[in-house]
Amino acid sequence: MRIRSTMVHLGFMELPLSGPFNFAIASGGMLMGIVVSILCYQLSELTGPALPLGGAEALKARGFLGFGDDGGDVLTIEAAVDGFAKACRVPMLATVSWSVVYYNMLGTSVNGMCAVHIFKMIPPDKVTPDWSNISSRFSGNMAPVFLTSLWLYTIFVDAGSAGVLGLALVVQRLVYPFFYMVQGKFTFWFEFVTQPGYGINGCLMLGVIVTVLGGDWVSMVKASPYLMPFYGWVFGSFTLFPGLPFAPAFAFLHYKIFRALHAPDPKASEDESKAMV
Repeated sequence: MRIRSTMVHLGFMELPLSGPFNFAIASGGMLMGIVVSILCYQLSELTGPALPLGGAEALKARGFLGFGDDGGDVLTIEAAVDGFAKACRVPMLATVSWSVVYYNMLGTSVNGMCAVHIFKMIPPDKVTPDWSNISSRFSGNMAPVFLTSLWLYTIFVDAGSAGVLGLALVVQRLVYPFFYMVQGKFTFWFEFVTQPGYGINGCLMLGVIVTVLGGDWVSMVKASPYLMPFYGWVFGSFTLFPGLPFAPAFAFLHYKIFRALHAPDPKASEDESKAMV
């Protein structure tokens, strides 16, 4: 390994330390992702799953039991629906907010196009094609995959922290466009806003996996309120890049198969150039 002022050479790859893809800046974004993941749990009341799985006592504690004619506790449809709805209240708000922000981001792109080409509010010479392309990216990372993790986590892991994590991701999406507005293109400064999103998604996914495997995510977070959110960030961030467990293998195979079947033949290109002369 060789370290220079602007580059770290690892032999098989390089890590730039200057320019738009400065890895030192990206590392700061990773730290931001860890801090936000931990902070979300610090601001959460861990209440357990929205669908209580612990028998009568859990049902009673969460308000899922009504009262029978003799004054005793009974499970009623009304009490079950009411208790479940109350537990899901903040995640529902996060879900609707996510949908509103998504459509607003699409609307931002449409507004820009209309302002230039339809309503003539902005002269075409005042902007470039990059201006329109950038606004189309505002909604680019808002795939609905997040919602599947949010609701699995809400129902089966912990409704209390689900709401905080969900709303935090909505805020993250509202901040995201400003980085494009200021930078004008993708740089590693984006990691300061994207890494928190990876951490939030990672906590949701890891919590579900722990529950599927028979663990108790809520108890683990209570016992290790800093370490478990950190693990969540690691899971979320590394799932996207380098894309563990499958992406490195797929990227390698994609390169090898492309080179074998689709890459241009340098000799054929040279012969074609000579034929054109």
